[in-house]
Amino acid sequence: MDHLINITKADGTKEPFEESKLIYSLKNAGGEDEIVNKIVDHIQSEIHDGVSTSEIYGHAFKLLHSHSIPLAIKYSMRRAISDFGPDGFPFEKYIARILMKKDMKLL
Repeated sequence: MDHLINITKADGTKEPFEESKLIYSLKNAGGEDEIVNKIVDHIQSEIHDGVSTSEIYGHAFKLLHSHSIPLAIKYSMRRAISDFGPDGFPFEKYIARILMKKDMKLL
């Protein structure tokens, strides 16, 4: 990349775009090198200064979905879980409530 691209995080702060973070998230969802590289190259060719992390995620999700629906689902699931909070506790409480409701219906 010829010049530094700053992205806007969900909290409004700005930071330099790091290709490695995008690669990590795509590979962590199970993306193979060839698909990951295509997606990263495509996104790098289209991002602009100030783009939000949500826009990058949405674009990556659409591209991943066009290659593999199961990988796209896994990619979106990881994002959904992380949206519950950094400590995971809200997610644990949410699952506990679901399980409690399920058990109550079985009684």
